[in-house]
Amino acid sequence: MFSYEHLLAFCTTYEASSYSAAAKKLGKDRTTIRDQVKAVEDLYGVTLFEIIGKKATPTQAADHIYQRSKVVLNNTEKLSTSLENIYMDEMLTLNIYHDISLPLNLAVKIEHALQEKCPELRVHWLHRNREDAFDNIESESNSIALMEHKNIQRFSKNIEFFSLGYGKLGMYAGKRSKLPHLNALSIEDLKLDKQYVSENHFNTLPELYFISPQYHLVSNNDLLLELVKHDGWAIMSTDLAKPLVQRGELVALQVKQVANHFNFGLTLYYPVSMGNKEPLPTIKKITQAHFAP
Repeated sequence: MFSYEHLLAFCTTYEASSYSAAAKKLGKDRTTIRDQVKAVEDLYGVTLFEIIGKKATPTQAADHIYQRSKVVLNNTEKLSTSLENIYMDEMLTLNIYHDISLPLNLAVKIEHALQEKCPELRVHWLHRNREDAFDNIESESNSIALMEHKNIQRFSKNIEFFSLGYGKLGMYAGKRSKLPHLNALSIEDLKLDKQYVSENHFNTLPELYFISPQYHLVSNNDLLLELVKHDGWAIMSTDLAKPLVQRGELVALQVKQVANHFNFGLTLYYPVSMGNKEPLPTIKKITQAHFAP
């Protein structure tokens, strides 16, 4: 039977196309890596790599088993992480990393629910970009992230994710803007005006949020709202814009070529070691209720 070390040697060699490069990546010598791959070849009577020049070229057999081998490796590593990090004590502090997509009224609901469910729990709400949030989740067993969904999820095998629901986005301009008064407002009109873009939105889904070549990146919600009140326009959540629309400071734009409200997904990211222990069930319940039709 093959071992974890055998599969790791095979997959790393496959990805590097070199025994030497695989050995360097794993901190081992070339002979060890080659012997581990050869053990699998001998056990099953197959050839996994052919040496062509300086490259270890995968055979058809290697191509056939690579994806399955990666799945086994990832699942084994997740199991190991879970066993090593089983919670022995009640969590006392929770770091919630978030970006601009988190509705403020949802954050308040979560805060109140956690205070009732886990009165001793200290909750820290920390605004971060995705990369920093994922780095922190990897290194902190008491950290989670509430962030906009991204179609291609690429992060450590030690992080799980759970889709919480969908909120609404709209296009808005200040009350003095000419855009709301144009007949048959079009995308071309938006391209000719300044667009304020949340840095989080731009880094997550630029193809959705980037419309005008005259775009200005803004990393803070409060500043974004203040700027767009005076000139330009912006895409933002309807929850964020609602108070300013009600006060007459912002106007929702009606664009003929697109749906004037479209959705964004909110996703919960958390360490594998957290499993489904509190406070995760409470956060999932409150958030799904918030986004329910």
